[in-house]
Amino acid sequence: VAVGLHAVDLTSGIRFVAICLTTTAIGTLLPILGDSGVLRTRFGLHCMTSGAMGEIGPIIAISVALTGGAPAHTALVLLAFMALVAVSAILATRPVRPRIVELISTTLHSSAQLGVRLCVVLCVFLVWLAEEFSLDVLLGAFAAGMISRIFLGSTSSASAVVVAEGEVVEEIAASQSGDGHHVVISHVGEVQTRLESLGFGFFIPLFFVVSGTRFNLSAFDSVGAIAKIPMFAVLLLLVRGLPILVYRSELGMRATVALGFLQSAALPLLVVITGLGVQDGLMRSDNAAALVGAGLLSIVVFPMVGLAILERADAEERVPVTA
Repeated sequence: VAVGLHAVDLTSGIRFVAICLTTTAIGTLLPILGDSGVLRTRFGLHCMTSGAMGEIGPIIAISVALTGGAPAHTALVLLAFMALVAVSAILATRPVRPRIVELISTTLHSSAQLGVRLCVVLCVFLVWLAEEFSLDVLLGAFAAGMISRIFLGSTSSASAVVVAEGEVVEEIAASQSGDGHHVVISHVGEVQTRLESLGFGFFIPLFFVVSGTRFNLSAFDSVGAIAKIPMFAVLLLLVRGLPILVYRSELGMRATVALGFLQSAALPLLVVITGLGVQDGLMRSDNAAALVGAGLLSIVVFPMVGLAILERADAEERVPVTA
C-alpha cells in the first residue's frame, strides 16, 4: 500500500507510511475494553494478542528501519539489547526471598510503594539503555513492562507468607488477619492497579495534550490535504482489519468484524513515526498531519463501531433457536 501511494505521488517516505499503517493502539484501548467487560473474554484475548503484536512489531521496525543509516548494525544492536532483556526476564523468574515479597506487599499501603517504584526504576533504566543503544525508547518501556509483569508474577507465586508462632504457612490474603498474625497480600493486582492509575490518569492524558499542541493544522492548506484524513483512516482499516478475517471460523463473522475495527485504531505510534519522518525530511508535513488526523479519527470512531457490532453479535447468540 505504501509503495502504491508513493507511486502515484500521494505520499513520500515509503518506510514511514508502511510502518504507520501496521500500528495499533492497544494501550489506549485497554481502558475501553476493560470498562466494556470484554477484556477477560476469549474475544479480549484475541484483541490483546493482536494488539500487542501491532505495537511491539512496529516498535522494532522503528528501531531497525527508521533510526540510523546502517540497518544491519542496528539489527545486531537490537539483538544485543533483546539478549539483555531476556537475561533480565530469566532473572525475574527466579524464586524471590520471602522478605522481599513481604516488603513489596506491606509497602503498597504506605507512602513507600516499593512495588510501583521498582517498576518505575526498571522502566527508566531500560529506556535509558535503549537510548544508549540508539534504539527507540518505546522499546525499552515495552520491555520494562514485560519484565515487571514476570517479576510480579514470580513474587506472587513465591507465595504470601503467614508468620504465626514461629511457623511459616502458605496462604494468600488481602490484609492483616484478625488474630494478629501478619499476612502478606497478593500484590500483582495491587501494583497493576496503581500503575494503570498512573498511566491512564496522568501519562496518557498528558500525551494527548502534548500531541494536540503539536498537531500541525497549518498543513491542511487545501481540500486534497484534508481528504487524506479519511483516506488514511480507510487504509488503516484495510491493512489492520482484513487479516483478522482468518479468525472468522473461530470467532464468528460479526465478532471478527468487530475485532477488525478495534485492531485498526491507531494513534500513539503514529505521532512518534510521523514526527521522525518530518524531522528527517523523509515525510511531507501534510501527510504526517493527515496520518495523525486519521489516527485521531480511528481512536474515536473504530472502538465505538467495533463494540456496537460485538454487542449485537452477543445479543444474537443469546437468542434461543426455535424449530
